[in-house]
Parts: sequence; structure tokens; C-alpha cells
Amino acid sequence: MLLPQVPVEIRLDKVLGLLGQGDNSESLVSPLGNIVGEVITQAKSLLCPTAAWSCYELSLEGYLIGPGGDNIPLPGIKFNNTKIERVSVIAVSIGEAIENKVQEAFKQGNFTTAIILDSVGNIAVQEVADWIVNLLSKQYRSKGLFPTPRYIPGCKENELAYLPLLMELAGAGNLSINCTPYYQLEPVKSLVFWVGWGPNRSIIQVKCMSCQKENCIYRVRIMEGEG
Repeated sequence: MLLPQVPVEIRLDKVLGLLGQGDNSESLVSPLGNIVGEVITQAKSLLCPTAAWSCYELSLEGYLIGPGGDNIPLPGIKFNNTKIERVSVIAVSIGEAIENKVQEAFKQGNFTTAIILDSVGNIAVQEVADWIVNLLSKQYRSKGLFPTPRYIPGCKENELAYLPLLMELAGAGNLSINCTPYYQLEPVKSLVFWVGWGPNRSIIQVKCMSCQKENCIYRVRIMEGEG
């Protein structure tokens, strides 16, 4: 599946949080908050939020089942969870315009702008990933399936060497996402990950369901597949 335009909302509090300003209302109306707000406005015209993904059934042996019914062996990826029935392999990107502006700002000595713009880009690509996982969660929830945390190559016992294959499975080439010999994605503001779908919520999700804290960003991500 290819989605050439994903709706993205870049919240001021999230960018400030990434910049180490914490979770407080005072930072939103501070001089830095005003500067960040202006950068966010400028950055919106630079975004090209896109996504591609494919969904696969999982065999009892822990293999992805390809379109032709053949097993796709990925021994370096820990799919063999009997509670997972399906796997979505997802690639997202916001294009290269923001990263180009970040590098340009650094070269011109505009370090504050560069750092803020880089943070905006990081938040934006995460927002694209959030939106896609939320979309899939709604579809799978009607089938009684819930998401696992997200798994990124190189983290959580998922070997980095399988990044190119996961890119292929997701259809990352349709987004013009490439991988260097050192496993760095280009454009830099891109992500490739997988999410499993099973009948049980994770332990973390169950705990979040009983939490009384309102408007918790962390809980929203946990409930929709971010861990």
C-alpha cells in the first residue's frame, strides 16, 4: 500500500520536549516557544510526508508468508511469537527538503534554527509513523487484533543487516528511500519498522489502560503500537 500524502500535525509541546524543555505550559509561551512556533510554520512547506507498507500473515514457524504462499525467512528478526498472527512492515519519510535546510542553516552558522528544524523533522517523521500505525490499528481492532510495540532493525534483537530486505518488503523504493552500505537511510528523516498484530494486548498496554493521567502522549503511542 502506498500513501503519497499523510496528514501530519506538528505540536509545539512535542518539539519543545525533544529540545529538553520538559512538559510545562510556561515553555509554550516563552521566547524559545515563539521561535520554535515560527520554525514549525516555516517547516510545514518543506514536508513531504509519505508512507508505504505491506501486511503479511505469519506462519507457525515464525516466517512471513509471501504473496505466493512462500515463506520469507528472516532469522535475524524475532517474528516467532505465537501470539502474533500478522505483521505489517512499514516505511515512512518526510522527504529530504528539511534535512537540506538543516545542513544549510549549520553552514550559515544559524545553529539555533538548525537544531530546532532538525527536531521538527524528527517529530514530523514520527508523526507519520504514528498516523499509519493508528490507521492500521483501527482496521485490525475490528478483527480482534492489537499491535505489538514497533520494532526497528538494529533494536530489540532485530538485526540491522535485514534493513534492506525489510525496506523491500515495505515497498520503501516507492518512496525513494535508499540505504547506504552503513545502513543509514536516505532521506535521513525516514523510518522502516514492523509491527505485529495479535489477539492480546501487551502488558504495557494493559497497564496504560488503568492509568488515570489525562492527555498522556506516551500512553497514546503505547496503545497504538509504539513501545
